[in-house]
Amino acid sequence: MKKVMGCVEIYEDFITEEQAQNLIKICEDVDKDPGFEPGFKDASVGKGHKGGEIRSNKTFNITEYHFTHKESRLYRESVKNGNDKYFHNINNVQELISSKLQQYVNDYTEKYEFPIMFDEGYTLLRYTGGQEYKAHCDYAPHMPRYLSALILLNPSEYEGGGTYFVHFDENIKPKKPALVLFPSNYAYAHRAMPVISGTKYAIVTWLGHQIDTDGLPEFYLPRG
Repeated sequence: MKKVMGCVEIYEDFITEEQAQNLIKICEDVDKDPGFEPGFKDASVGKGHKGGEIRSNKTFNITEYHFTHKESRLYRESVKNGNDKYFHNINNVQELISSKLQQYVNDYTEKYEFPIMFDEGYTLLRYTGGQEYKAHCDYAPHMPRYLSALILLNPSEYEGGGTYFVHFDENIKPKKPALVLFPSNYAYAHRAMPVISGTKYAIVTWLGHQIDTDGLPEFYLPRG
């Protein structure tokens, strides 16, 4: 573990390069198969809102795929035909991340006394040349996120694409796959810097408390 600034900590022993490359390949294989959805989609900045000028990357909702496809017609047919590899591969990704992340989060939250109850599931991010996510924080009134988890899968394979913490004037980019944990509040507003060349892959989730969003104005709906 390496403490970078404030409560930002980097864990370079979280995942091996082989595991990281396998995670990327599994999701890319699903995305390239025309019979499977959702695959990679344009990133959004809120429920039903496109990223527009704020973010320009693609996202693959690993958790959504895991749950929605278990009951899908395509899944049932693939099992019937003995070709359910995608579902099981995605399931393996989910379980690997969840089991490893829990250990690190438990240590972090005990150290900083964070009240964590759940995570929001896992999303793979893909950034290509020129793509970015402008400065933002992960907390919102309707979604009380306390802790952000960023898993950088292939930082040695692209130029640019660091994570810049605005109020610390600090840009971080490990040399190998790593987990980055940091508070989700405004003090830790951050920006995914533009990728200059290559393709950046990262997995994100947020941890906090669940609340009822029924009746909230549209501008309070979740931002991912």
